[in-house]
Amino acid sequence: MTETFQAVNSQMSSYFRINNERVNNLAAAIRDEHQTLSQMHRYFVDQLGSMTVTSTIQTKLLMKVTNYISLQSDMLPLRQAL
Repeated sequence: MTETFQAVNSQMSSYFRINNERVNNLAAAIRDEHQTLSQMHRYFVDQLGSMTVTSTIQTKLLMKVTNYISLQSDMLPLRQAL
């Protein structure tokens, strides 16, 4: 009876060791995935901020170019009159 108990105990010990290793591997994989997703999120937030700034600059430049063209168009008849 004692031998059977020791055999079962040994098998359970092996099972728990293997199972703990699997759980540790799963936890490491989840941690790595979380870190990767966090890095991607930071990157996308940074890029969104950059795109917002770029869009604002493009809008302002377009307005300035449009104003310049309208002033040139308004000045053309005055130049022709002179």
